[in-house]
Amino acid sequence: MDKTKSSTIHLTVIRNDDFLSPYWADRPVISGEAASILDNLIQTVPQNNLKHLQIDIASDGIDAKEKGIYREAIHYYYENELKNIQRKQRKNVESGLTMLAIGAGILTLHALGDYLGLRPVTSEILDIAGWVFIWQAVTQFGIERHKMNLDRVRIRALANAKIVYSKLDSQARKVMREENKKREQ
Repeated sequence: MDKTKSSTIHLTVIRNDDFLSPYWADRPVISGEAASILDNLIQTVPQNNLKHLQIDIASDGIDAKEKGIYREAIHYYYENELKNIQRKQRKNVESGLTMLAIGAGILTLHALGDYLGLRPVTSEILDIAGWVFIWQAVTQFGIERHKMNLDRVRIRALANAKIVYSKLDSQARKVMREENKKREQ
């Protein structure tokens, strides 16, 4: 039995002229501000509700053509973010293994130094340095990798989210009118 549930993130877009980034290469992407809001909103979604994520964008100013562009821009942005986090995970593993190897090498020198009669101060320095490298590797494999896995799951959910559109509610329309008055002044 699948215990995953669906979740919906509700995003209200008062002014859609800032939704897309003015800087993009081959395909449009969402702005950093829009991405930041989505990133914050998904933090509240429980992990087991991410498999069937839906983003409901409420706006009166998005036409049918823009809906397709916005949908593609959201997916493209998070597909790129997913690639970035996968690269970071590979680097994390590589540097963790390197730290582990360095720590093991230093502890081997420590053991050889004890056997060969190194000074106690030098022996202690090697012992401490070896364990520092090993604990850094453990931190990277355990804590940082776990956090990256959680981020990857959330980013994948956003990259694969179903995007739906709805009309603004009365409260959002009131805010929109106030925003328009401020811009006119």
